Amino acid sequence: MDGTVGMGLFSRLFSRKRQMANPERVLRHGATILKPIFDPSGFKFRKESSGRSSGGAYASGAFVKGNRRFEFHVRDSLGLVTYRVGGTQLSHTDYMTQLGVKHLYPTFGEEFQSQFEALAHDVVTFAQDFLQGDGAEFKRLAEDLAAHPNKFKGLPS
Repeated sequence: MDGTVGMGLFSRLFSRKRQMANPERVLRHGATILKPIFDPSGFKFRKESSGRSSGGAYASGAFVKGNRRFEFHVRDSLGLVTYRVGGTQLSHTDYMTQLGVKHLYPTFGEEFQSQFEALAHDVVTFAQDFLQGDGAEFKRLAEDLAAHPNKFKGLPS
C-alpha cells in the first residue's frame, strides 16, 4: 500500500472522529445524562461558553441553584469538573478524594457517554451534601484541603 493512500485514510478517520466529538453537542448530551440528578434538587442547566482557542474547540456548562454551581468543560474529552458553594470550590477529584471514596470519574475511555455516566454515578452516590444538604460538609472538606494541601500527595520525602 502506498504511504499517501494510508495517510489519506488516516486523515479521513481522524477528521470523522473529531467531527463526532463536537464539544457543544457533547456538552448538551452530557447535560441530559446529568439532568435527572440535578433537576430534583432545583438546579438548572446553563450553557456557559463555547468556541475555539489554541487548544481547539471547547464548550462549558453549569448546573446552578442559588449560590451553588456544578461546572463542567468539554474539549477532546470531559475535562475539568468543579463544584462551588458560595466562594468555596473543589474540583471533582479533590472533592471525592477528601471524602475518601472510590470514585469512577475521571475515566479515560474514549466514549463521552461512559465519562458522563461515571461522573453521574459519583455525584448521586457521594455528593448529596452538595446537591441537597446545607453545604457544611463541603465547606469543611475545602477548608481541610486548604489547610493540608499535600494530604494526599504521597509520602513525605
